[in-house]
Amino acid sequence: MAEATRVAKSELAAASVCEPNTPLSMNAEATRAKSELAAARKLARRESKDRHWYRARPAAQRFAGLANEGSTCYLASLLQSLFFIEEVREAVYAFKYAHAVHGPAEHCVPLQLARLFARLQLTTCQAVSTRALTTSFGWSRADAFQQ
Repeated sequence: MAEATRVAKSELAAASVCEPNTPLSMNAEATRAKSELAAARKLARRESKDRHWYRARPAAQRFAGLANEGSTCYLASLLQSLFFIEEVREAVYAFKYAHAVHGPAEHCVPLQLARLFARLQLTTCQAVSTRALTTSFGWSRADAFQQ
């Protein structure tokens, strides 16, 4: 879990769109909010997502969902079910990635699954993208729309 958690934490820190606001002056906060909103809208347009997917989870919502990347709702359901089985999570986190053995990280399914699980645990967003995992399957964006 250490590698996946480290990567997920660094990715989440870089994508501050979903991170909770820190106390700043009102002008600085307004400027920051505007720039984050603009960045989130740009990202949503680029990834053909609903423009509100980036919104932070309400405090009452304990868990994050998975974004539907096309016709991937069955995959998301399976992944969420597996995520909530502690033994499965532990086995996924126990995977040790080695570039020489497993090839490029973006094509390593177990590594991408561990990263997805880590994001589900660490994110403050309402939903997490499955794009890196489906890419590791060898699926293109068009393939994600096939049932």
